[in-house]
Amino acid sequence: MAISVSTQDYVKAIWKLHEWHHGKLGEDSVISPTDLAHETGMRASTVSGALARLSDQGFVMHAPYGGIQLTDKGKALALTMLRRHRIIETYLVCALDYTWDEVHDEADALEHSASTMMINRMEEKLGFPDRDPHGDPIPDREGNLPVFDTINVNLVPVGARAVISRVNDDNNELLQTLQTHHAMIDSIITVRALTADTITLQADGCEAFEISTTDADYIRVTRVG
Repeated sequence: MAISVSTQDYVKAIWKLHEWHHGKLGEDSVISPTDLAHETGMRASTVSGALARLSDQGFVMHAPYGGIQLTDKGKALALTMLRRHRIIETYLVCALDYTWDEVHDEADALEHSASTMMINRMEEKLGFPDRDPHGDPIPDREGNLPVFDTINVNLVPVGARAVISRVNDDNNELLQTLQTHHAMIDSIITVRALTADTITLQADGCEAFEISTTDADYIRVTRVG
């Protein structure tokens, strides 16, 4: 039986919440129905009904008032959808000259209709990339997900340098700000100041700029030196 678009979207959203929940990567984070409602923009009652269906179909484990976890079946579907989404995003940027803040919604629309053959051909044309334009790892054809050792930019000491490795693509304003200041994937930045509310960053050869520490929670970096 065909898997509905709604099921695909919910499973992918749950995976992404585990990746980025409160700015922390890892499947051990606890995801609540409230988190899922916020991520999907759905009402709590709608999410509750969806979780019941997903549980019946074997995609999630969710006890009343407990956290949401994907089953092996749910993880396999999530990785399939992530692969589609991230390869499409990469193709749009590399082949069609989209900017990194323009591709997320396009990929959301295209990922459900693109065939496996099309996704594989895009991947071949791109040279088998292991990251998308936002630094998100791309699962391979067997569902293996590359692992990159990164930390939150808020953890980099003032005066230290780091390479931007990954940025959450949900916040277009943040993506545009980083692009304006040439602080994109693989750019080297220096942390110039850090307070409880703001962090000041500077890409090499560019002016320093300030963002909130909340936004900075969605920037992952690799330390230099």
